[in-house]
Amino acid sequence: HPLDLYILFDREGDTANNAAKKAFATVGTRISSKYAAGKGMLGYTAELPYQFGDHGTRAAASSADVKIEAYAFAAKLGYTFPGAAEIRLGGEFNFGSGDDNASDAVSKTFNNLYPTNHPFYGFMDYQSWRNMMAWNANVSGNLLQKKIFLLAGFWNFKLADERDAWYDAAGNAAGFRAASAANRETSVGNEIDLLARYEYNTQVLFEAGWSYFMMDAFI
Repeated sequence: HPLDLYILFDREGDTANNAAKKAFATVGTRISSKYAAGKGMLGYTAELPYQFGDHGTRAAASSADVKIEAYAFAAKLGYTFPGAAEIRLGGEFNFGSGDDNASDAVSKTFNNLYPTNHPFYGFMDYQSWRNMMAWNANVSGNLLQKKIFLLAGFWNFKLADERDAWYDAAGNAAGFRAASAANRETSVGNEIDLLARYEYNTQVLFEAGWSYFMMDAFI
């Protein structure tokens, strides 16, 4: 059960959007393991990061010194059945904190650091690890002596805080619905992902996918 402990420090100089310097730290822990369970293989991963520091000035804030207080959580669990097909059933839960007040001196939106996130939260890149609460169920397997890989997954997305924005895989709210103190909806939608990959040889792969997003009340 290997355990990782980490601290990441991010500092940005003066910019048009941040009149004061942005400097914050992300401290966290991650544990993961894979071991025999019956005749198959059970694996899991869990991670918990916390962020603190200075955000710098943001346009809507009443204070020029905005502090960061944010956190996130992620957990994955999967079981691989015995056999040449290596059929795996998996599930995961992800949470990234959101901001409940865009005009105060505290930013609570988790910053997942240097995205893009593709394809961690669905292949359509509609979701980031920011202001999100999402769960996923998936099944995958191999055919023709591992020449063909197939995957099917289902995602459910919600906002962690309805007053914050919906962020895409690059961490931007642009193009989607922005933050609103009047919003009371949290259900963003569901996504279905299908993927097929064929290994022609060690240097050439063919891949095809189909995804569909079903809007919910927030959209």
